[in-house]
Amino acid sequence: MTILIYLPIGLLSLLLQSSLKVFLLPESFHVDVTLLITVFIAQRSKGWTDAGATFLLGYLQDVFSASPFGATSISLLIIFLLVHYASRVIELENPFTVISVTFLLEGVHTLFLFLIFYLLSGVSSIPAGALAGRLVLTALLAPVAFHIFRGIERRLSG
Repeated sequence: MTILIYLPIGLLSLLLQSSLKVFLLPESFHVDVTLLITVFIAQRSKGWTDAGATFLLGYLQDVFSASPFGATSISLLIIFLLVHYASRVIELENPFTVISVTFLLEGVHTLFLFLIFYLLSGVSSIPAGALAGRLVLTALLAPVAFHIFRGIERRLSG
């Protein structure tokens, strides 16, 4: 059921990221919706189908962004596992906790992707401005996104 809810949202965000956003906003105004979906799904996950949905979403992001196949999907799967097992100890209901954890996870996700790109293509510089904007904007919008995701789940579950 999770894949039927969040795959269309992720697909829409990837379409917007790869088409309209390129023309409308600078790179520093980028919200990583796939990471937000991954964190939200992982903290509520009850099975491996949710991990598969996360992997598929990451693979679609690899396709849309023309990055090496499997880079984002492996990174999101690692994030999924971290959040899934940490959610037994940390509850992501407090907005400050959501912002802090999302900031940390976005940093881990970005550095993992940078490492993969460095190993595969020799890219040796990180655009610091874009990275800082992405980390901050994704973290600050996480509580709003989680509230929207909860609303979608409530409406679809009855």
